Amino acid sequence: MSEQISLDERIEIYQYTPLEKSTHIRILQLEPGEREDPLRCRIEHVDVNSGADYSAISYVWGDPDKPFRMKVGKNRYIPLTASLYDVFRNLRCIKTVSKTFWADQICINQDDLDERSAQVSGMGSVYRNATEVITYIGPATAEDYEGIRLARMLHEFGVQHMDEEIDRWEIKNSLIEDKFPDVQLPASTETCWEALHKLLVRPWSRRSWIFQENIVNDNVIMVYGTHALP
Repeated sequence: MSEQISLDERIEIYQYTPLEKSTHIRILQLEPGEREDPLRCRIEHVDVNSGADYSAISYVWGDPDKPFRMKVGKNRYIPLTASLYDVFRNLRCIKTVSKTFWADQICINQDDLDERSAQVSGMGSVYRNATEVITYIGPATAEDYEGIRLARMLHEFGVQHMDEEIDRWEIKNSLIEDKFPDVQLPASTETCWEALHKLLVRPWSRRSWIFQENIVNDNVIMVYGTHALP
């Protein structure tokens, strides 16, 4: 079912209730559903310093047009860009990911310039105090899955050897001589390395806020389509 906005539907745009304090934020509880089901949520106000359990989403806005929507309650909706619509459709399918989120496009009243300015200035606290930061890289293709599998292997390899002292020259020689198979990693000639490279140079990596949103929190999850790392 398409969730693009239709002019003849008798539902109205969600009216935001003003935040009472400078430390208050909105978080949304995403309701269950299959990937193609309409998106629905509940919105609540919490204090960013209260220890509330939520995942802060880091993503690329992309095209600023908002042809899609998130339903709030029975007869209200918030317009969404295609990119954030894709984010929520995929996150809803990942069982290991919390379903309570903070996303700037929904949780900040974009039409209230004063609120938007105040909330943007406090985004460091939003990401710092989140239970986790979800970095959404984008939808996954068949080729991406090769890169994802390699990323998981590298993560596991790093965890297994994190306490070992590694000679940087040994690493350099391993790269030159392609000794990856000796440590149960794919040879450098395999296509999975190119697939991983393509994932890492997607638009999210060039986004100016991405570094700030991820460095302030120790618990960062990277999501490709419906796959999460680690």
